[in-house]
Amino acid sequence: MPVPVEDRAPAAMVLAVLGLAIPFVCSIAAIVLGLRSKRALSRSPDRGGRRLAAIGIWLGAFGLASWTAIATLIALG
Repeated sequence: MPVPVEDRAPAAMVLAVLGLAIPFVCSIAAIVLGLRSKRALSRSPDRGGRRLAAIGIWLGAFGLASWTAIATLIALG
C-alpha cells in the first residue's frame, strides 16, 4: 500500500523547478513550503514526502541565489 505524501512537499518541488525560470517569487514560495512540509513531516513520521520537501528547499535556495547573482551582475553593469 502506498504511503500518503504530505500535501505541501510536491508543491514545494514544483515551485522550486518553476523558480529556476520565474525568479524570486516561486523560489521563495518553494523554500517556505518545503520548510513547512518538513516540520509537518517531523510530527507525523508515517507520511512520505521528505525527499520532495528537501528538493524543494535546495532547488528554491539555488534558484534564489542564482537569480540574485544575475540581478546583481546586471545592476553593476
